[in-house]
Amino acid sequence: MVFLDEKGMRIHATIKKNLIMKFKELVKEGETYMFQNFLVGDSNLPFRVSTYRFKLNFVGMTVVTNIVAENIPTTNFKFVCFDIIKKNVDEYLLFGTRIFHVT
Repeated sequence: MVFLDEKGMRIHATIKKNLIMKFKELVKEGETYMFQNFLVGDSNLPFRVSTYRFKLNFVGMTVVTNIVAENIPTTNFKFVCFDIIKKNVDEYLLFGTRIFHVT
């Protein structure tokens, strides 16, 4: 997953396979959430979805609360030239269409 904060910063978030069913219905695209009790780790995967150095890792005790936060943008685009994409300058940085809001 990719979360977006009020400044437009994206961060990668992961959920281990054994916890997917717990969070599947709690986190919906386009909604705004507050998360508590998660781990922060280095985003050192060979393919990244964010330029941010860290990623969030959901754990069994992670709490997801749906909130109203009008300061979170509903869209966030970072366009780049095709030449940059072709050159793969961003070390395997992946871009997707599913952005989640997070505060």
